[in-house]
Amino acid sequence: MGNFRRWDDLSSSGGTVFRFALVLLLSGAVFAQSRPSIRTLTETELRDMMVGASILCSRGGDTQGMIDRVTKALHDGATFQMVSVADLPDDWFGFTQFGIGGGGAWPYVNERMQKQGFRRDPNAATAEQVLSEYLGKKFDATFEAETGGATANTLLTGARLHIPVIDGCPSGRCLPEVQMSTFNLNHGITRAPFAGVTRYGDIFIVPSVHDDFRTEDITRALAVGSGGSVTIAANALPGKTLKQNLISGFLSKCIKLGRATREAVASGKDPVEAVIDAGDGYLLFKGKVTRSDTKGERGFGWTDAYLQGTGEFAGSEYHIYNKNENMVAWRDGKLDAAAPDIINALDPKTGWAMRGGGVIGGFVVGQELTVVGFPNNDLLRTPQVIEGMGPKHFGFPDAYVRIEQLHKRTRRTN
Repeated sequence: MGNFRRWDDLSSSGGTVFRFALVLLLSGAVFAQSRPSIRTLTETELRDMMVGASILCSRGGDTQGMIDRVTKALHDGATFQMVSVADLPDDWFGFTQFGIGGGGAWPYVNERMQKQGFRRDPNAATAEQVLSEYLGKKFDATFEAETGGATANTLLTGARLHIPVIDGCPSGRCLPEVQMSTFNLNHGITRAPFAGVTRYGDIFIVPSVHDDFRTEDITRALAVGSGGSVTIAANALPGKTLKQNLISGFLSKCIKLGRATREAVASGKDPVEAVIDAGDGYLLFKGKVTRSDTKGERGFGWTDAYLQGTGEFAGSEYHIYNKNENMVAWRDGKLDAAAPDIINALDPKTGWAMRGGGVIGGFVVGQELTVVGFPNNDLLRTPQVIEGMGPKHFGFPDAYVRIEQLHKRTRRTN
């Protein structure tokens, strides 16, 4: 046995040192196991993510503006990191920060503040800072509440706080109403406690709400009375809960779609077809916008857009109902796609989400567009979610039908 010593002989000072070293070794192993794998995003990945996020956003967006904001921060020294949902430690504390707003703000508020000489304080507290101080907790990670412009904002928030963004999303698209989330509709988890700040420097904290319909009521009213927007920090939750409510790998999917368009354009291929293939999607329509009825009201942008078909779709009409986002679409009067699935109009030359017009979610008359659709994740297709964001929620008689069933004979690019 040589110089091997039994465990019960380790009572001497040497044994004490041994036990102390063993404790340190085991503690280090546990610590190493609790550290998630975090990767740093490259500029190419960030660019592709912005393009893909806009495609899945379900409305027009300023894709180039998103790219410019993120890459400027990168060139100024920011680091963008991402952690997978699977690797997220159960005891990590995450949160989301998002904007509320749309059309129909009170213009006299802006006019009055201008007359009073109001100037924004560049050092004003952010919603995240207010919520963190109120809870007495430091956040370990952040995640997007929806995709599109919120993706860029989430990346910038994570870089500012030096924490990773979570590679997940609770909506799989953009959604017009605050209560539309996996947290609330599937599990009854409200946004509260949440904190908010307005463009005028107002700060508020809501410790609790009856449900997230009330969260929608409260935050939308604040946005309407505050120049059209308010920023909210909410869903401050442990990793264990986040794992149950986030679509895993969503930001990676955005990168995949953005890469598909970039590579298709570079090789002279059809970028929309590449996006459809990469996202397991469907070609819904090709046409020109002939009419776009828009209005801003009660903090939302409302649009009914009509397209006349071109090419193989000639002779058909397409109607898209938009409440901030594209929620329901009909071809020649028959349901063609509906939320919670994703509907978006892309530029046929680039594969990017089209630029909107007028109010948020608006269309530009005369635009040549290709309308595509993608199935949403099953987390967003439960009976509760369909009741809360399907066609009937918006007052239409149509029952929700999965996009795969509606287009089972026209898989992907026809």
